[in-house]
Amino acid sequence: MTLTPPIRLFDGERQVLESRPWKSTAQFAQEDFVLVAGPYQGQRFRHDKLPYARWIMDLWDRPALRVLFILAPSQTGKTTIAYACIGSEVSRDPCSFGIGMPDKDTRDRIFEEKLGPHFQKSPALREMLVDGREAVQRGKILTRFGACYGMYAGSDASASSVSLRVVGIDEEDAYLDKKAVSRMLERTLSYDEEAKAIRFSKVRGNEQQSTIWTDMKREAQVVYEIQARCPNCGTYQVMRQDRIKVPPKMRDPRKIRNQRAAWYECEGCAMRWNDHYRNIAVQRGRLYAEQKVENPMCVAVHVPSWCSPNVSLSTVMADWFTALDKGTPSAMEWFDNSHPCKPHKVVTVKTSEDQIREMVAHDRPPRIVPSEAVALTMGADSQKASFFYVVRAWAKSGESWLVDYGEVLTEEELHTLAFRNVYPVEGREDVVMPIYRAAIDFGGTRDESRSEGWSRSEEVKLMVKGWERDNFHLVKGASRKQDTVVRRSQTVIDRSVPREYQEEVAFFTLDTVDLKDLIFLTRLRPDSMQPMWLHAEVGEDYIRQLNSEERHEDSKGGAKWVAKGANHLLDCEVYAAACAHPEWSPAIQLLPEPAYRPAVIPESIETGSRSPLSGRVANPFYRR
Repeated sequence: MTLTPPIRLFDGERQVLESRPWKSTAQFAQEDFVLVAGPYQGQRFRHDKLPYARWIMDLWDRPALRVLFILAPSQTGKTTIAYACIGSEVSRDPCSFGIGMPDKDTRDRIFEEKLGPHFQKSPALREMLVDGREAVQRGKILTRFGACYGMYAGSDASASSVSLRVVGIDEEDAYLDKKAVSRMLERTLSYDEEAKAIRFSKVRGNEQQSTIWTDMKREAQVVYEIQARCPNCGTYQVMRQDRIKVPPKMRDPRKIRNQRAAWYECEGCAMRWNDHYRNIAVQRGRLYAEQKVENPMCVAVHVPSWCSPNVSLSTVMADWFTALDKGTPSAMEWFDNSHPCKPHKVVTVKTSEDQIREMVAHDRPPRIVPSEAVALTMGADSQKASFFYVVRAWAKSGESWLVDYGEVLTEEELHTLAFRNVYPVEGREDVVMPIYRAAIDFGGTRDESRSEGWSRSEEVKLMVKGWERDNFHLVKGASRKQDTVVRRSQTVIDRSVPREYQEEVAFFTLDTVDLKDLIFLTRLRPDSMQPMWLHAEVGEDYIRQLNSEERHEDSKGGAKWVAKGANHLLDCEVYAAACAHPEWSPAIQLLPEPAYRPAVIPESIETGSRSPLSGRVANPFYRR
């Protein structure tokens, strides 16, 4: 006898009330989550290829957990792990959920290229999609239990009027609108203790600029690092950058990368892990936290690039030496964000005079050009009653030598320095070397001894305009951070005259912070790839002025250089370095041959005559 059930459920009611089998996120990823990009496209997720993924997924499955931070750079699998966590959660307990993106274009692209294909190709997620119409739309994925909403920074409408139990925040440090993260997280308020959020991003900028780093420090009850276990001695250790080594004196990024020359040195037994053994050590590792909290609601996982099997140790060191070689804040910030995955911290530098003296090449006489040099640059600093100058020789590699420096009193003397003076070349009798490129600053200092309203700035502009030479240029420090170290621009000689009578003159704005960083963080070291040598007769006046500024952090977390004394010769060095910077076209590094001039004494010039600058600069027609 068949009993008729008192209640007959429709299919939709049965689907809602039916108990779904619980599956861990790690098991879901391995059995149901199909990859849609990269070398394993079309395959299900493999934990052996990303060993720390299982540990992060197990954190996500904790019942008490409400917020999970993943701080990791590119090529570490953080986005795949995050999408697997979200997919697993909504497949176990179907609901509406949302994912935030930096902008609308990124949202549409990610939904089309990643999220949509994940749902269409992963069996457990495909079952959730609606039937009879297009489930994957622009910025939205329709399921039988709700929808996946694509939110993006800069649009309040994209993150409003919906309640979401699960929210993912993708690459939040790339958001221009820093308040967008809070608005996206507000969508979970209706679910209270049932909501879950996962925030996954590469750290960008400094501590003041990185929202994920700031919020992680403020909110995370536990911060996990990855501990690798040595394949040889079994020692657990949090991998640190200072234990990644390269052969002695190998500093060329190309050689390090091409030869796979880097290794990691075990803290316990000093075993050298190559990439293969590094991968084994991470697979045998675990998550580690300095402090333990029972049933935390908010945790963070920090993954530096050298823990990822997708990033070679040699790539890390090649990028490190590249950034160190550039020496600019932007290069160092890029490395800090892209490998250690930490905010860039401004380094306070107080250069000692002893450090500068280490750069004195005692076998290098003054006013002689080294044979390796391809060009000379000159930087000049205008004062009320004089001009300071520095002449520096440059090799194509970026190595440089101080050739001459001093102070001249008149425009005529500066003109002679820039256009008529030449320097003998080491080991050559047939050629000499003139100044290839020169630069002088034009400050706005008023000169009270001259007519009212006239400034030294206008005087220098007129001086350079009157010379009409292609190798002598006006420069000025940029008032704010600029995208390039050297940028060409236009100005007028005197803004007080009517517009129709104003004369224009070209000049270059310089990122002086980057240039000083290049000098003090990179070149003033004997082991630098681009050392900045001084000649044997350099005086205490030069050393004192080169040591006249200190590097500090400003209110926004950026770098600034603060003067503590007369810095005229330091400014000259900055301008001379700008003239040799690769961004100043044509670049010195592209010269087909050294910028020599034949050492011929014109018959019309009496060889015995002496220059009015004799004793301070080389006579252009005097053979030493």
